[in-house]
Formats: sequence, C-alpha cells, structure tokens
Amino acid sequence: LEIVTAATLEGRDCKPFPEREEGEGGPMPAIPIDDDRDEAPATLDEIVARLRAFDPLTMVQSEEAAAISANAWLSLGARGMLLHFQDKGGELRHFELRPGGRRGVEIWLDDRRVSRCPTMSAAIEAVDHELGNYGDPASARADAPWRRHPITPPLAYALTRLRPPRRAATVGEAIAHLALTGIGRAQPQT
Repeated sequence: LEIVTAATLEGRDCKPFPEREEGEGGPMPAIPIDDDRDEAPATLDEIVARLRAFDPLTMVQSEEAAAISANAWLSLGARGMLLHFQDKGGELRHFELRPGGRRGVEIWLDDRRVSRCPTMSAAIEAVDHELGNYGDPASARADAPWRRHPITPPLAYALTRLRPPRRAATVGEAIAHLALTGIGRAQPQT
C-alpha cells in the first residue's frame, strides 16, 4: 500500500519506502492516481461563447417538481419556484414558492402570501391540490394553449427593456424570460 502524500497527489514519483518495493512476491503494485484537477482556465472568448450558448428556457424542469407535479413549474434557482396559470376569468396569475429558511417555504398568490409549508415538495403538492379553487388546472400545464399564443406588443416591449434584451415567439417564452430576470411578479398585459 502506498502512502498518499502531496507529491503522489500531484502525480510525482514518491517512494517513501524503497526498500520494501522488492520484497517477497516482487514489486508492490502501484495504486493508480486519477488526475481530477480542473481544466486549464478558459479564455475570455470561451467564457463569452459559453454564456451566449446558455439559455435557461431550454433547461429541463426541476427534477424535484417534475417528479411530483405535472404542472409547468419554473425554477427560479435560490429564489424559489413559479407557476403561471389562468384564473376563472382567463387572466394570467401566478403562484410563487419562496424559501423562508427555517420557516419552510412561503406560498404567494400574485402579491399576497397565502400559506407556508415545511418543504418545497409539500408546497408544490399543496398548490397543485388547491389550483382548481383559483383557476383552470389545465392552464398550469406546459402544453396549455395560452403558452403557445403569439407574443403581444406589451410583452415584446417588456422583453426589449431587459438587459440584455430578450426575444420570444410565444407568451410562455416571454413570461419565462421575465420571471427568470426577476420581473415574474409584475404581470405584463398579455
């Protein structure tokens, strides 16, 4: 058994006990050390290319939400989760789940806090269960017809005001862009 030292971790030869190498049964087998160090730092051009290729709208729905909900929950990262739906009058509304530390997860309907749950998964289940009381549950799904409608002029204007400006062909894409940049709470006219 070889002793792990800084030299062996860096891939340099280090034989602390050379006299034991040729003992009975031949030389001791060397333990391969994987070189798991990070790649060389990227150049500025590589970083810019990676950033241009990054589009959060193409990312898969949060696995935790997808495992327990058929609705189109949008992950806001550390800020929580967001679900857009149409109320009974056809107006666009949203539930937002905001992590509250030790207090659990706060559930907001538009700009009003309506409840609190101990975990994010419990909050997703609670919203999915109560969704029918506030609007059409089918409108919260990823394949809801309103999401595929062409973008409206107010939404297009809101996207051009973002830095950098965003483009979207459908209402669903535009709403997601606005939500991911932190404007999801302010509902533009659809």
